[in-house]
Amino acid sequence: MDRVKHLRSLLSIDRINMEALKKFLEFELFHIGEFQLRVLSLVIIFIIFLVTKLVLLLIKKTIFSRENSKLDIGASYALFKIIKYVIWVIAIGLILEALSVKLTVLIAGSAALLVGVGLGLNRHSTISYLGSSCFEKSLLKLKKS
Repeated sequence: MDRVKHLRSLLSIDRINMEALKKFLEFELFHIGEFQLRVLSLVIIFIIFLVTKLVLLLIKKTIFSRENSKLDIGASYALFKIIKYVIWVIAIGLILEALSVKLTVLIAGSAALLVGVGLGLNRHSTISYLGSSCFEKSLLKLKKS
């Protein structure tokens, strides 16, 4: 009987602690219009930040390990930089979602912007290629003369 009473008292304490934890996590720090910043949002942001740093650390150790690396140090560094940027963009997207920012509007706006950037880079690469080929032809003419 004593064990049953002791178990019930522990369960009631756990229930009280869970309710207190829930109230703490749902505590609203401030709000502006429809935006609300709660303790839970900050905890989620902190967890996303920590997981991102941990994943990047593991990837860095894997890429720069000399035992099984077939890449030179420059290629490894460039590969890590690209992976790092992609992971941070994903992490920032998750953080914005945790803050209840609608990413669909940002993605739609950035899609139009990125199409323009892509067209500009395409034109730039075409001009660069044509310019370099013209430069090579002029060098060949100079060598023949």
